[in-house]
Amino acid sequence: MIKVLIADDHDMVRQSIILMLGEIDDIIVTGEAKSGEEAVKLAKKKPPNVVLMDVRMPGIGGFEATKRILAYNNSAKIIALSGYNDGTYPAMFMQAGAMGYITKDAGVDDMVEAIRQVHQGEPYLSSTVAERVAASADNHNGNPFDALSQRELQIALMLVECYAPAQIEKKLNLSTKAINSYRYRICEKLNINSDIELTLIALRHGMIEPPLP
Repeated sequence: MIKVLIADDHDMVRQSIILMLGEIDDIIVTGEAKSGEEAVKLAKKKPPNVVLMDVRMPGIGGFEATKRILAYNNSAKIIALSGYNDGTYPAMFMQAGAMGYITKDAGVDDMVEAIRQVHQGEPYLSSTVAERVAASADNHNGNPFDALSQRELQIALMLVECYAPAQIEKKLNLSTKAINSYRYRICEKLNINSDIELTLIALRHGMIEPPLP
């Protein structure tokens, strides 16, 4: 039996996945989390075989949660779950140790295949995501965020989600000096001067969704 932990801050998404996986004989959902911190705690309390990890969640988020879970239990298999199929996001998570990346509109067959495949130690990317990753690797998609390191990208995305530097310091256990250094490098690499410009670039390249009217 494959034990699965679902981490997503949207109740409807979690419940939909639980219902879908409840029909599968060799898969059992052993926990559900609404934040990155909660996912880390549950993964320690009831170690899962596979974690379906939402990319964007409150708190430390899916990326940092992925790193912390794998640091504690490197036998866990992480599948990033997201509404984004841009090559930057999948590459970021795969480099952090995730073995799979699927979008939230994936059908039950794709999700089950992803869970079974990563449980066997094989990476899984949907065809659409794989195409975007290949395009990103070829460096022809013109996404400036590809120039950032893993940590720089993580901090950039937290900044555009309106996390204050003090909050980022606390959540990532970094010093004020380190945060300022990362922000300087982000601005330098992206050729910008403010968080407003950072947000505009993120919107332009599909790194975040525009607010609903």
